[in-house]
Amino acid sequence: MQTLAKKFPLFESSPRLAVFSGISLLSFAFSFLLFASIYLLPHLLPVTETAIAQSPKWTPPTGKSMMEVHIANNGLIFLQGAKVESITGKTIIVSTFWNLAEFKWTIQTDESYYGPRHFGTSFLDSKGKNISITDIKIGDNIVVSGNLNPNYKEPTIKADVVRIP
Repeated sequence: MQTLAKKFPLFESSPRLAVFSGISLLSFAFSFLLFASIYLLPHLLPVTETAIAQSPKWTPPTGKSMMEVHIANNGLIFLQGAKVESITGKTIIVSTFWNLAEFKWTIQTDESYYGPRHFGTSFLDSKGKNISITDIKIGDNIVVSGNLNPNYKEPTIKADVVRIP
Protein backbone atom coordinates (compact mmCIF):
# COMPACT_ATOMS: atom_id res chain seq x y z
CA MET A 1 0.00 0.00 0.00
CA GLN A 2 2.90 2.36 0.72
CA THR A 3 4.16 2.31 -2.84
CA LEU A 4 0.68 2.68 -4.24
CA ALA A 5 0.06 5.68 -1.96
CA LYS A 6 3.28 7.33 -3.14
CA LYS A 7 2.35 6.94 -6.79
CA PHE A 8 -1.30 7.88 -6.30
CA PRO A 9 -1.84 10.49 -3.56
CA LEU A 10 -5.60 9.86 -3.64
CA PHE A 11 -5.09 6.41 -2.06
CA GLU A 12 -3.11 7.86 0.84
CA SER A 13 -6.27 9.06 2.59
CA SER A 14 -8.36 5.94 1.89
CA PRO A 15 -6.71 2.51 1.74
CA ARG A 16 -10.16 0.93 1.16
CA LEU A 17 -10.46 2.89 -2.05
CA ALA A 18 -7.20 1.30 -3.23
CA VAL A 19 -8.50 -2.22 -2.54
CA PHE A 20 -11.85 -1.45 -4.15
CA SER A 21 -10.12 -0.01 -7.21
CA GLY A 22 -7.97 -3.13 -7.54
CA ILE A 23 -11.01 -5.40 -7.34
CA SER A 24 -12.87 -3.26 -9.86
CA LEU A 25 -9.93 -3.41 -12.24
CA LEU A 26 -9.76 -7.22 -11.94
CA SER A 27 -13.50 -7.65 -12.51
CA PHE A 28 -13.30 -5.35 -15.57
CA ALA A 29 -10.41 -7.40 -16.97
CA PHE A 30 -12.30 -10.65 -16.37
CA SER A 31 -15.46 -9.26 -17.99
CA PHE A 32 -13.50 -8.09 -21.03
CA LEU A 33 -11.80 -11.47 -21.45
CA LEU A 34 -15.14 -13.26 -21.13
CA PHE A 35 -16.71 -10.94 -23.72
CA ALA A 36 -13.76 -11.38 -26.07
CA SER A 37 -13.81 -15.18 -25.82
CA ILE A 38 -17.56 -15.39 -26.43
CA TYR A 39 -18.16 -12.72 -29.05
CA LEU A 40 -14.88 -11.68 -30.66
CA LEU A 41 -12.69 -14.79 -30.97
CA PRO A 42 -15.16 -16.97 -32.88
CA HIS A 43 -15.36 -14.28 -35.57
CA LEU A 44 -11.59 -13.89 -35.81
CA LEU A 45 -10.71 -17.58 -36.08
CA PRO A 46 -10.74 -19.20 -39.53
CA VAL A 47 -13.94 -21.04 -40.35
CA THR A 48 -13.56 -24.73 -41.15
CA GLU A 49 -16.42 -26.71 -42.58
CA THR A 50 -17.41 -29.81 -40.70
CA ALA A 51 -19.47 -32.61 -42.11
CA ILE A 52 -22.59 -33.22 -40.08
CA ALA A 53 -24.24 -36.57 -40.65
CA GLN A 54 -27.92 -36.12 -41.23
CA SER A 55 -30.06 -39.07 -40.31
CA PRO A 56 -32.94 -39.80 -42.61
CA LYS A 57 -36.42 -39.00 -41.37
CA TRP A 58 -38.03 -42.05 -39.77
CA THR A 59 -41.26 -43.20 -41.35
CA PRO A 60 -43.44 -45.76 -39.61
CA PRO A 61 -43.99 -49.08 -41.37
CA THR A 62 -47.13 -49.43 -43.42
CA GLY A 63 -49.61 -52.20 -42.85
CA LYS A 64 -51.68 -53.45 -39.98
CA SER A 65 -49.12 -53.35 -37.17
CA MET A 66 -46.50 -50.98 -35.87
CA MET A 67 -43.03 -52.30 -35.10
CA GLU A 68 -42.28 -52.91 -31.41
CA VAL A 69 -39.50 -54.73 -29.62
CA HIS A 70 -39.67 -55.36 -25.87
CA ILE A 71 -37.05 -57.36 -23.98
CA ALA A 72 -37.44 -57.89 -20.23
CA ASN A 73 -34.56 -58.44 -17.81
CA ASN A 74 -35.43 -62.13 -17.51
CA GLY A 75 -35.27 -62.68 -21.30
CA LEU A 76 -38.97 -62.51 -22.12
CA ILE A 77 -39.39 -60.90 -25.52
CA PHE A 78 -42.22 -59.43 -27.57
CA LEU A 79 -41.81 -58.56 -31.28
CA GLN A 80 -44.57 -56.85 -33.21
CA GLY A 81 -44.44 -55.98 -36.89
CA ALA A 82 -41.58 -58.38 -37.68
CA LYS A 83 -41.40 -59.14 -41.39
CA VAL A 84 -40.97 -62.81 -42.36
CA GLU A 85 -37.83 -63.25 -44.48
CA SER A 86 -37.69 -67.06 -44.68
CA ILE A 87 -39.20 -70.23 -43.24
CA THR A 88 -37.13 -73.41 -43.02
CA GLY A 89 -38.71 -76.34 -41.23
CA LYS A 90 -39.67 -75.06 -37.78
CA THR A 91 -37.38 -71.99 -37.97
CA ILE A 92 -38.58 -68.57 -39.10
CA ILE A 93 -36.20 -65.71 -39.90
CA VAL A 94 -37.76 -62.26 -39.42
CA SER A 95 -36.45 -58.72 -39.59
CA THR A 96 -37.36 -55.46 -37.93
CA PHE A 97 -36.21 -52.04 -39.07
CA TRP A 98 -35.46 -48.81 -37.27
CA ASN A 99 -34.49 -46.05 -39.73
CA LEU A 100 -31.68 -47.64 -41.76
CA ALA A 101 -30.81 -50.27 -39.12
CA GLU A 102 -32.07 -53.77 -39.82
CA PHE A 103 -32.35 -56.35 -37.03
CA LYS A 104 -32.54 -60.05 -37.98
CA TRP A 105 -34.20 -62.45 -35.54
CA THR A 106 -34.28 -66.25 -35.62
CA ILE A 107 -37.56 -67.67 -34.33
CA GLN A 108 -37.39 -71.26 -33.11
CA THR A 109 -40.76 -73.00 -32.97
CA ASP A 110 -41.65 -76.43 -31.66
CA GLU A 111 -45.23 -76.98 -32.67
CA SER A 112 -46.41 -80.49 -31.82
CA TYR A 113 -49.84 -82.10 -32.06
CA TYR A 114 -50.79 -85.31 -30.32
CA GLY A 115 -54.38 -85.96 -31.31
CA PRO A 116 -56.54 -83.31 -29.64
CA ARG A 117 -53.62 -82.05 -27.53
CA HIS A 118 -51.28 -79.24 -28.58
CA PHE A 119 -47.81 -78.58 -27.18
CA GLY A 120 -45.11 -76.04 -27.94
CA THR A 121 -45.50 -72.92 -30.03
CA SER A 122 -49.03 -71.68 -30.70
CA PHE A 123 -49.76 -70.21 -34.14
CA LEU A 124 -52.78 -67.90 -34.29
CA ASP A 125 -54.50 -65.82 -36.94
CA SER A 126 -55.86 -62.29 -36.41
CA LYS A 127 -59.05 -63.64 -34.84
CA GLY A 128 -57.24 -65.93 -32.39
CA LYS A 129 -57.95 -69.18 -34.26
CA ASN A 130 -55.26 -71.86 -34.37
CA ILE A 131 -53.28 -72.06 -37.61
CA SER A 132 -50.08 -73.85 -38.60
CA ILE A 133 -46.60 -72.66 -39.53
CA THR A 134 -47.50 -73.49 -43.15
CA ASP A 135 -50.12 -70.69 -43.07
CA ILE A 136 -47.37 -68.08 -42.58
CA LYS A 137 -45.95 -66.69 -45.81
CA ILE A 138 -42.77 -64.78 -46.66
CA GLY A 139 -43.49 -61.06 -46.43
CA ASP A 140 -46.11 -61.41 -43.66
CA ASN A 141 -45.83 -59.18 -40.62
CA ILE A 142 -46.07 -61.28 -37.48
CA VAL A 143 -46.17 -60.86 -33.72
CA VAL A 144 -43.88 -63.12 -31.67
CA SER A 145 -43.66 -63.65 -27.92
CA GLY A 146 -41.30 -66.00 -26.16
CA ASN A 147 -37.87 -66.13 -24.54
CA LEU A 148 -34.45 -65.12 -25.83
CA ASN A 149 -32.26 -68.18 -26.20
CA PRO A 150 -28.95 -67.34 -24.41
CA ASN A 151 -27.07 -70.15 -26.18
CA TYR A 152 -26.78 -68.25 -29.47
CA LYS A 153 -24.70 -65.21 -30.42
CA GLU A 154 -27.36 -63.87 -32.79
CA PRO A 155 -30.78 -62.90 -31.38
CA THR A 156 -32.73 -66.14 -31.24
CA ILE A 157 -36.21 -66.49 -29.76
CA LYS A 158 -37.78 -69.67 -28.46
CA ALA A 159 -41.35 -68.79 -29.46
CA ASP A 160 -44.38 -69.41 -27.28
CA VAL A 161 -46.85 -67.65 -29.61
CA VAL A 162 -46.57 -66.59 -33.26
CA ARG A 163 -49.51 -64.56 -34.51
CA ILE A 164 -50.49 -63.05 -37.84
CA PRO A 165 -52.17 -59.70 -36.98
